[in-house]
Amino acid sequence: MTIKPVNPSGPLDGYTSLTDGYLLDYFNNKRMRNHLQQMGLITPRGEVIDEPTYRTNTALQNLKDQAKEKNSLNSVKKNHDSQRAQLAFIREKLIQLQKADTVCRIREEREARKTGPTNSVSSDTTLT
Repeated sequence: MTIKPVNPSGPLDGYTSLTDGYLLDYFNNKRMRNHLQQMGLITPRGEVIDEPTYRTNTALQNLKDQAKEKNSLNSVKKNHDSQRAQLAFIREKLIQLQKADTVCRIREEREARKTGPTNSVSSDTTLT
């Protein structure tokens, strides 16, 4: 049993619900009109936009949205890269400070060894 494709030229092929007289009150509802305008199906004056124009407008809007998304991602990437560079700079400075501290500590230890142990023990010699 094979499924046959649906005939594209059926009885509802030319039907457009936006122009149906029985649905006029439904589509004249304020909320519905606002929704249809936001979806790009009607103009602010209430005129129905034909399908090729609707498809063109939708494609253009999709391209704009993609460009906006790409710009946002590029901005985030640029910010991330600058933060990464700043952290690398801070790490390098920290390593330099650690090396300088190590050098100072080693020099102090060498100086301490050269001069010998420093005993600051005071002698308690009292004459009685």
